[in-house]
Amino acid sequence: MQQNWSAEKLDTRLWKSINIPGKLKEQGYVLPNGSFWVRKTISLTDEQAKKSGTVWLGCIVDGDQVFLNGQSIGQIGYQYPPRIYAVPANLLKAGENTLSIRVTSYSGNPGFVKDKRYDLDLGDEKVSLAGEWKFKVAAAVAPMNKTTTLHYQPASLFNAKLAPALPLQIKGVLWYQGESNVVKPDAELALRKPARLCKSESCAAVKSEYRYLMTDLITDWRKQFNQGDFPFIYVQLVNFQEAFDQPTESKWAELREAQRELLAVKNTAMAVGIDVGEWNDIHPLNKQDVGERLALGAMKLAYGKKSIVSSGPLIKSVKLKSGKIEIAFDSAKGLLIRGDKIKHLAIAGADKKFVWTTAKVKNDRLIVDTSVVTNPKWVRYAWADNPEGVNLYNAAGLPASPFEAEVK
Repeated sequence: MQQNWSAEKLDTRLWKSINIPGKLKEQGYVLPNGSFWVRKTISLTDEQAKKSGTVWLGCIVDGDQVFLNGQSIGQIGYQYPPRIYAVPANLLKAGENTLSIRVTSYSGNPGFVKDKRYDLDLGDEKVSLAGEWKFKVAAAVAPMNKTTTLHYQPASLFNAKLAPALPLQIKGVLWYQGESNVVKPDAELALRKPARLCKSESCAAVKSEYRYLMTDLITDWRKQFNQGDFPFIYVQLVNFQEAFDQPTESKWAELREAQRELLAVKNTAMAVGIDVGEWNDIHPLNKQDVGERLALGAMKLAYGKKSIVSSGPLIKSVKLKSGKIEIAFDSAKGLLIRGDKIKHLAIAGADKKFVWTTAKVKNDRLIVDTSVVTNPKWVRYAWADNPEGVNLYNAAGLPASPFEAEVK
């Protein structure tokens, strides 16, 4: 900062090169803690320079300060938010324009997240910002001293955030959370309650700690607000992380199953987001669909619009009938498979070794082929961290919730 590396003109002949997007480590540079700068020059025509612009820089690990032609256009201090910075009027110019970014590293593996958008958006055209940039480390420092993260302390969030709101009259609650519970242990000491469709001790919903924690949280909030069993509408975990082409076990799927079972709690609704996530972003950009699906649940549950289709198909029953598995759903009017065949549907015998299978829709029920397994006992749909390309929907365009169920 003292040497003004954000300046529009700077001698970078001794700087090294780096490709963006990408992390430092994978390109041979190591900077656990400190800061580095990257710079890139882009050329614009007279017509391009007159347009309104927005700089898209994907996601950056960890913090960033962005300068265009020497002027600050935005900064974010941590890795998750998308970097979308509006260009101030008259800042772009015909000819060479310089972008310089100061990146702060404190998590050990800094850089620019891949498979994101990196461009200068000029409305009717985009100028790519991907490719080679100039690079130089500015400071390498020791790790920060450990601090107390207050929201990880017992009762801190409740006292700081919820307690002051308790006197308010509310219509209900919208809840988006669960990612941090994926890595929590199973509820070995939990007071287990029978699941609706799956009562075996091996079922994800039965053994999940999250199911009982969330049941208690909903119960307690309703008691604290003292306004009856108000609506509690939540988002099921969206798809995330690497996609696989074979059936897998998945802690993310187990958490989603626990969330689905929460629908047994009175006056709850769930927005399914299994088709709106991103493999490389725990905070995906598409909040529009998530918000609309929450709104559908609220309109029906909180505001009495009973005719609204507020959910995608939710598994209701599973039966073995005439050698086929027949699955019935709630909210399944116009049940359909988008594409030639269903994806991410698997069955297994008592050993729970799952294999892919096919199915067809008949009278808003899913008729599952059982020929790939002798004596099928289990069925799963979209059971993965990232079941990419799920394609079971209802006529309202809402996706089916992932599930695991015993075959009766």
